[in-house]
Amino acid sequence: MMFKIKGARLVMLLAPALVLTAPAFAQVRAPTLSDSQEPGSVIVFPKFIQGTVSLPEGPVAPITELEIGVVCPKGVVCPKHEPVKIRFHWVCGTTEADEAGSFVCKETDFDITATVYEKIVLTPNGETAGFYTPGLPTKFAPAPECPNGGGYLIGWVITPTTDTPIKFDGLIGDAHLRPGAPAGSIFAGSPTALADYDAIPIQADPALANGAAVTTNGNGALMFDGGAGHYQAVTGQVLGDVRYTNTGTGPTFTWGSLPC
Repeated sequence: MMFKIKGARLVMLLAPALVLTAPAFAQVRAPTLSDSQEPGSVIVFPKFIQGTVSLPEGPVAPITELEIGVVCPKGVVCPKHEPVKIRFHWVCGTTEADEAGSFVCKETDFDITATVYEKIVLTPNGETAGFYTPGLPTKFAPAPECPNGGGYLIGWVITPTTDTPIKFDGLIGDAHLRPGAPAGSIFAGSPTALADYDAIPIQADPALANGAAVTTNGNGALMFDGGAGHYQAVTGQVLGDVRYTNTGTGPTFTWGSLPC
């Protein structure tokens, strides 16, 4: 189809959203903030659900399909079929009902190499490429060990040799979910429902050249504070447009409490 932390820790150093007021009440984006409408060097999928559902027409399909597109960064000339290596990080959700492990989120890391102008499709079930149909998924991703059946995915571009995080503002993506999770799961929903959302891209420091290393902290953690050589800052929290589990007693997120 044309058209993604081994050992590394992840930390969000969040900065409050800054709004500059200009004449005529115009609002100007602070230069250190990321833009969710532009390709990024990092991409975040706020929700995935493991498992499969039986479709009305017969075939079994994954509950979650995650699509990642790789485009050429703005102002850059990309060679044809330029490889782009992406490190992905599954993070499992927890609930406060699990007092012993409610703040311990299991993680699974893996790397995938795509090319510029390629779209790849991942599922969180550990299937080989083409497991469901000849084109789905397009790449193998190991299944995360999520006790509640879901969580979120983050990926960032790295060098193909040293695995150093680099600036390559070319990642975009979206997700398709069929929320018919297994009975009893906190992700359970209608087997015929279909939900979609856009992934959240985060850019690297605009002053960095394309392909330049992005600075991490002393523990190798990614920094999203808008500082020099870091990734652009996100606002106080990152929101994902995902389905709620109920509306009768007040909305609660489908993953209950997700402190990770």
